[in-house]
Formats: sequence, C-alpha cells, structure tokens
Amino acid sequence: MKTLLMSLLCIVCLLTSCTDDAPISNKPEGTLNFIVEKTNSAESGRLLSSDSLKSVLISIRDEKGVLVYDRLQIDLISFGGGYKIEPLALKAGNYQLIEFVALNKDGVATYAVPKEGSTLAHLVADPLPINFKIAANAITEVNVEVVKVEEDNKDLFGYTVLSFNIVKTFSFNIAVFTYNKLSQTFELSNANLIVKNGGSTIINQYLQNVTNKIYLKDQSGNYTLNVAKQGYAAHQRQFPLDELKQYANSPMVITLYPTSLTEGLEVYYPFSGNANDESGNQHHGTVYGATLVQDRNNNINSSYYFNGNSRIDLGNILDNLQYPFTFSSWVKLEDSNNIYNPVFTSQDNAPLYNGFDVNTNVSGVGIGYGDGYGENNPAYRRGKTVNSSIYGVWTHICGVVSGPNNIKLYINGKEVPGYYQGETQLPMASNFPNDIARIGQMTSNGVTYNFKGFIDEVKVWSRALSADEVPASM
Repeated sequence: MKTLLMSLLCIVCLLTSCTDDAPISNKPEGTLNFIVEKTNSAESGRLLSSDSLKSVLISIRDEKGVLVYDRLQIDLISFGGGYKIEPLALKAGNYQLIEFVALNKDGVATYAVPKEGSTLAHLVADPLPINFKIAANAITEVNVEVVKVEEDNKDLFGYTVLSFNIVKTFSFNIAVFTYNKLSQTFELSNANLIVKNGGSTIINQYLQNVTNKIYLKDQSGNYTLNVAKQGYAAHQRQFPLDELKQYANSPMVITLYPTSLTEGLEVYYPFSGNANDESGNQHHGTVYGATLVQDRNNNINSSYYFNGNSRIDLGNILDNLQYPFTFSSWVKLEDSNNIYNPVFTSQDNAPLYNGFDVNTNVSGVGIGYGDGYGENNPAYRRGKTVNSSIYGVWTHICGVVSGPNNIKLYINGKEVPGYYQGETQLPMASNFPNDIARIGQMTSNGVTYNFKGFIDEVKVWSRALSADEVPASM
C-alpha cells in the first residue's frame, strides 16, 4: 500500500467574546489558514497545485460537544504554487477537530486524517480528534498530518471518507460600522453575529473589526441575521438565499447605532428589504410604486427608489407629536425641476397647515410645520430652509425643531445656516385623525407633489437630538 503523509499547519488567531470592546486596529484577527506540505521517504516539500485539490471538509466541535462546523466545505485557493483557504473565525475556548478530508476537483476524497484507534492511526503523529485551545489575543498553531486516500485504504480511516453526503455551503462577506465620537466618523467595529434558518440557529459567531467572511450551509428557507454589540441597538434582517449569496464578493455593510438613540424614537424605517418600522412601535408602511434598490453602501434591496409617482403610506401614527422633535434620513434627489420633492410629511390629506414636512429641491432642503389654523397663508406655518444641494449624491439630512425660532438643519452631520419662512409663533398642531404620514408624497393647497430619487433610513424622534447625537444617527 502506497502511503503519502502531508503536514498542514493551521494558524488560528483568537477572538474575544461578543461583549468585549476590543480596540479598533488595522491588524486582522481570527484567521484560520492551512499551509500544506508533504513528506515521506520518496518525496517532500509543499503540496503543489498540480495535485489537483479543490476543497477541504472540516468538522469542529467545542468543549460542550456542540458542532461549530459540520463538514464545512471550503474551496482551496492556489497560492504561491500551493494552497490556502479563506479565513475562518472561532471564539476563545477549547475545541476538537473531528473530521478533515481534502477533495479533488471531482469531489473525491484525496487526503484525510485517520481517527484514533483506526488501522491508519499510527501513520500520523496526532490522529483525530485533535484538541486545540483558542486563547484571547494569541495565535494557536495546530499541526495536522493526513494520509493519502487510495482504493486499498479507504475503509481504514475510522470514518467514511468516500461515500458521504457533502454539505453544500456558501459564503458571504459582512462589515460592521459604529460611530467613533472622538473622530466623529463611522469606523469598522467588532460585533456578534447570529444566523438562523427556519428558527434554528446555524452560527453564533464573533465578528472582527474587518470585513468578515461567513460560511453557511446552503439550505432552503430564509436566513435571519442578527448583528449585536453591547451599547448599540441590534440590527436584524431576513434574507432569501439568492440575495445573501450576492454578498460573496462585496461586503454587506451594517451600521449599528448607540442605544441612546432609541430614546424617544417614534419610527425607524431602515428599508432593509421592506418598509417595516424597526422602532418597536410597529408602524409598518404600505408601499405604492416605490421599488427596493441598493443603498449608499451598495447593500442589495436596502433603500427605496421613488419614480415621481410613488409613495409609502404610514397611517395615522404621529397625532401626538409636538416639538421638540427630530427628523433624519438619507436621500439622493434625481429631479432637478420640481420646486417641492417631499421626503416626509407627518399629517397629509388635510387642507390646513399642520404636522411637519421635509422637502427638497435641486438647491435646498427645508423642514416646516403648521399650527392647524389656516391654509395657503404663511401666517399659519413656520419653517427653515438651507441652500444645500442633494441632487445626484447620497446626503444625510436632519432637522431638529425645538420651537418657532429654534430650528436647526444638519447636512451630513454638520449644522448649516439657513433662513426662516412663515410667521406663526403658535405650537405645531398634529391631532388630525383623518391625516396620515407619508414618505415620498405630499399634498399642499390641493396640489400633490412627489419625490423622485432615493430615500433610506427614515427616523423621527419625539425629542431634540443634540449636536453630538446627530452625526451618530447617520
């Protein structure tokens, strides 16, 4: 029987738990690489790409016996005349490698690690299961030797290495950003990821402050992703399989917002695959003509495009709203002609000036409210406008209304000087049961105006955000 031994060096950089606040750095952590070599009396050196390996199957369980990876199939990549695999992530703790099989391009087992007690176990220094420990902020090296699988030894490994069902897998990339108050920018951050399919948890994995590649079983049904970090509101979204696979090459970008920004949050429409309200108040929207498209981060089906004759109705949801209040949203205007391109109105349908609305045009952004006493007369409204074009480029707009003479407008997190319009000094009126809130459309003085362009991340707070909170809400 011809036997070939091949030594694999597994390098595992360690991860901390999901509640740790690891400092942000540029050094990647949590990688798992295989450096492949072969040695025997006749031949030694690196396993060459001419050996025609295509992928590896690995199974790893934790110290509680829970399978972390169950025959996960990972493609091998030619590198420097040999092979490497994409990084894998593991939390700190104790583990066992319980299966390791290398496959050729036809999916046939070519090399495998024999199991302790099997006929071939004596050929390797450390047969399966192989114990290893992942310690925080350290590198663990695991030496693995495999035996070439041949016709006369295929039943001697202690487990089946030829006749098995390969678990079909796929991968996607994900990057998480949080706000850094000192630099006043969003930066890559660590977090924790839980992925479920059909109610069952597939993985519970630590994400590093880099772009993370995640491997999942390819199975029917929708995948639910939950990204969480201590001190920040969790992000949850459901993905069809085909949509999740589209992040194989470019990363899904997730922004986590401080939990302090949930205080007074009345509505939050992230437009992550639908028009649902994620504030917890269940004010879900009904879409008329608007279509899901990529957002500013190129995330798929993560913002809405309004074609100039579309809207999202939210119902009578803000009847009790008074100032102070805050509105914020990401917008990209496509219409250069209309004087009004309404992003949001809190009280549409009534002939009177009431509630508040946010409008844009090619040269400016404005927010205003009505006192509920009249129509078509500046005496019954009050607002502020800034000269700042949002035409053709994703722009974050935020209006903070604290009173008739205390209205602030922020563009991309920075307050911009503007000018007041309207004369009323009375409070905003909102209690109109027949009115509804709308995104992308508004009727004023009998004329209906429509927004044309892109809208994302619509939020309304029943309080005034501070100057520090506004950029953190972007």
